[in-house]
Amino acid sequence: MTHRLSSAPRRHTPRGKRRAAHRAAPRWVTPAVVRLLVSRLASSDPRLTPIRRRIGSTAQRLADTAERLAPAMERLLPIAQRCAPAGAVLGRVVAHRAFVLCTMVGLAFLVLAGSVSAAPQIAASAVGGNGDGDGTKGRNAALAVADRSRESDRGLKRTKPEPTPSSPAKPTAQPSPSAATPQPPELPGSATPQPVRPLRNIGGPKVALTFDDGPDTATPEILALLRQHGVQATFCVIGTSVQDHHDLVRQIVADGHTLCNHTWSHNLKLGQQSPADIRHDLQRTSDEIHLATPNAPIKYFRHPGGNFTPEAIAVAHELGMTSIGWEVDPRDWDVRTYGTGASMGGHVIEVVMKSTRPGSIVLSHDGGGQRSGTVHAYQTLLPWLLERYELVALPV
Repeated sequence: MTHRLSSAPRRHTPRGKRRAAHRAAPRWVTPAVVRLLVSRLASSDPRLTPIRRRIGSTAQRLADTAERLAPAMERLLPIAQRCAPAGAVLGRVVAHRAFVLCTMVGLAFLVLAGSVSAAPQIAASAVGGNGDGDGTKGRNAALAVADRSRESDRGLKRTKPEPTPSSPAKPTAQPSPSAATPQPPELPGSATPQPVRPLRNIGGPKVALTFDDGPDTATPEILALLRQHGVQATFCVIGTSVQDHHDLVRQIVADGHTLCNHTWSHNLKLGQQSPADIRHDLQRTSDEIHLATPNAPIKYFRHPGGNFTPEAIAVAHELGMTSIGWEVDPRDWDVRTYGTGASMGGHVIEVVMKSTRPGSIVLSHDGGGQRSGTVHAYQTLLPWLLERYELVALPV
């Protein structure tokens, strides 16, 4: 049920004319109108009296506050008119009367709080709509300026703490030159914080070949090809395979290749275990490698399947190893899809030639299964790669 605010008969004006008249001469919401509305609410349906009384009490307090602040509002209006080019049409561009009242009350609060300097900006923003009566831009700007004014009054300016002699300022990390391609962790020997992701590209014009899951039956053939072309690579060895082939591990090191810890038993879920279990696995693998070659440095770690976790990377870092991934993966282990021998070799050649670029780490396998396709591929790939890149082992 609706209640009219006066007993005078309502004039039935066509809707279009009523809207035009409303835009041309909007009526201000005054404290008197609010009081009248409160009285009508309080005398309505008795079942809703408790709710209406609470609403009426809140509205009454708002009306009393607005009435007390009326003198300050009157003093502020000339300031807004002088500062805003559109101050003369303030009432016309702000169609929502409730917003006008709330804006003026807020300005009055700012005046009382000592933020007179910000008031003209808010007033100008309040009338800065697009002229069609929505005032959306003005409301957003007013809120932004009011927030800045409150921060200024409360002294909440953000300043950088000055370093003291007892606590020197720490250098801030500089952003990468290319935001689209985040830089990987640096190689061992550089003073860097703990890495959070594996190394996938070594940077520069060089390319690093890596062979996983050995040593195994294909390892001697891969070593012979690398020796024939004078190429050094990185071998990511498994602890159980090392245990069975100490002689091949010694040959890898004797030919100048780099060793990488590839876990004890190629556990794809090792990174999901506790840090203590991860540490035990990696340490056991490194210990077995050192049984074969006591002085061989082990500076790299590669998680099986590339399933790196922050815990695995952190533990490897604690043990002095950099976590390495790859950028080129020909999937030479997937014999079910690509077959063996020449069939697999053709696939590996195509992927490596198409995907390798300066700085790439290329993944291949010398163990873990039938690897005749990999041997076949590198008979062609090594001359092709040497014509275009410098092939290197990861530095130790």
